Amino acid sequence: MKKSPDSLMLRNLLGLTAVRAGKYGMAVEQYQRALKQAPNSIELQLRLGEVYRLQGDMPNAIATLEKAQQAAPKDPEPLRVLAYTLQRAGRTDEAIKRYRQLVEFSPQPEILNNLAFLLAEQGGNKNLEEAQQLAQRALLSKKNDPSISDTLGWIYLRKNIPDSALRIFQELARTNPDSAIFRYHLAMALFTKGDKQTARRELEAALTKKPSVEDEAKIRELLARVG
Repeated sequence: MKKSPDSLMLRNLLGLTAVRAGKYGMAVEQYQRALKQAPNSIELQLRLGEVYRLQGDMPNAIATLEKAQQAAPKDPEPLRVLAYTLQRAGRTDEAIKRYRQLVEFSPQPEILNNLAFLLAEQGGNKNLEEAQQLAQRALLSKKNDPSISDTLGWIYLRKNIPDSALRIFQELARTNPDSAIFRYHLAMALFTKGDKQTARRELEAALTKKPSVEDEAKIRELLARVG
């Protein structure tokens, strides 16, 4: 970059490398400078928005991604990234709205699954029914995807159908024994069924599988309830 300060390609590469190195401040600077050279680049706007998200700067991430989506309304990628970022920011209603738009012209299994999960988290009979239909539709396209099966199991649990949830989570824990979240969900189903002893065993195993900070908090909370 010192030799070729006007090279957009090099600046883009430097931004990518900075992201991989975890130097998000440097990456933001490079993408901002690159956008001054190519202000209409959707790709650069997406990358800048992603870096803001990785930084934890959700307001700037969302603002940048909304700009990209408005500039390319027929391109599903900006809408997908925006919906996911809204979801991560906890702006559930807005995320659901964007995922619904996305499903209309890009009904990919991952999109159907994300929308199903958010609707299930909101709860209510109408949302849970729609969530189940979406998750089952996603599984038709991607039958062996554990994340979609997990969503369907969670929906069954929210609908108070623990036997169906238990079958799904037992299979997921069997085939993915190192997944903390699958073991946590299995424990939740066992706890709902009244099997506290086995639930505790699964929760203790889940804590050994390097759960995220957020998941660890959920696991410990359920452990306290199990007693």
